[in-house]
Amino acid sequence: MQQQAHPGMQQQAHPGMQQQAHPGLQQQAHGYPGMQQQPTVVVGAPMQPLAITQREKPNDHRGMISFTLLCCCCPVSMFAWYYSTQVNSRWEAGDVEGAEKASRNAGRLWKISIGVGLIFIPVILLLYFLVISPVN
Repeated sequence: MQQQAHPGMQQQAHPGMQQQAHPGLQQQAHGYPGMQQQPTVVVGAPMQPLAITQREKPNDHRGMISFTLLCCCCPVSMFAWYYSTQVNSRWEAGDVEGAEKASRNAGRLWKISIGVGLIFIPVILLLYFLVISPVN
């Protein structure tokens, strides 16, 4: 009759009995008798979790560009309008980096257009009222 050990206790052999393997066999964890266990080599990096990020479409600045086309420095605003259209076409083509770059260029150009307009419009008005109008 075999006794089962309590789950929390270690099982020990009877003091008068010794456990011995068969004299011609080696004890192995697995495999065939007489064969040596080959080391296991795992090649490769562990799998990294996949993170999916969804970006929003970059701003095309159409509203401010339309304002600067009508009110400020028109030549600079035309280049801004060109880049604004590039934002949409590049985004739809899947070129996210190109769309972001076009958005930055369009934003930069409408700001330059407002700056140029704020400088040149008052200068032109002053020239008109102080130099050209008094002559007529």
